[in-house]
Amino acid sequence: TQAQEYTNDINNFLKYYPVQNLHSATSIDKLSTVLQSLFANVCSKIRSSRYYDLVRCIKLVECTLYTTQVRLELILAENFKLTKGMNHVNAMDGHTDANVKADVNASSSSSNTLASTPVSSSSSSSS
Repeated sequence: TQAQEYTNDINNFLKYYPVQNLHSATSIDKLSTVLQSLFANVCSKIRSSRYYDLVRCIKLVECTLYTTQVRLELILAENFKLTKGMNHVNAMDGHTDANVKADVNASSSSSNTLASTPVSSSSSSSS
């Protein structure tokens, strides 16, 4: 009877905990959505649970965060692997990342040259 109540309470707490969605998340957006639903689930059920105490809930959250970290590392590694070594084309003007870096370096060196060039007083008084 009391064991049955305890078991039912714990089962009810974990019944709709969407941990499988966490394992199947393939993007950061999906991972974010899953985490929101996981923590909404915990927050709503912790108040109504009679036997799932705060210590157990903290352990559940720690395990969820560890699983999230592992999943996020996999997602980032996969995204990095897909983009590694590729020249990304800027959709605005068709420049590759290498060209953009060269443009930035060129503009910064020309601004340094301009900053070191003295301004003559005769050109400023002619207007």
